[in-house]
Amino acid sequence: MEGPASAATLINRAAVGRYQLAIVCVCALIALVDGLDIQALAIATPHLARDWSVAPSAFGPILSASFAGIMLGTMTLGMLGDRLGRRRVLLFAFPLVGVASLATIAAADLWQLGFLRFVTGFLIGGCLPNATAITAE
Repeated sequence: MEGPASAATLINRAAVGRYQLAIVCVCALIALVDGLDIQALAIATPHLARDWSVAPSAFGPILSASFAGIMLGTMTLGMLGDRLGRRRVLLFAFPLVGVASLATIAAADLWQLGFLRFVTGFLIGGCLPNATAITAE
């Protein structure tokens, strides 16, 4: 005779259903947005440099601002997800990624673009660890 099963045992024995597959797909799309966001500026840089009459090398710090934001967002919002709930942080941060990305379109100079890229990176960085953890769970 076996004793009562633990919650972990019950979860591990359960079949993967549509809900779980949908969660994995949504989290995969969030990770895809991260890659698209970073690549979009790399593609746009030569055009922006020409339109703004700026050397393409001036965009180095701007491109790095995204990665700095991702690093800080991962650390900050990842820990916040542990405290407040991953789903809650993800539902807060991901819509703001869209807002920040769209705001990037309105950037008039390198400073604004750098700031908006940092903010977008910070928010994306907050989405990645939470989406990964949700997928793993």
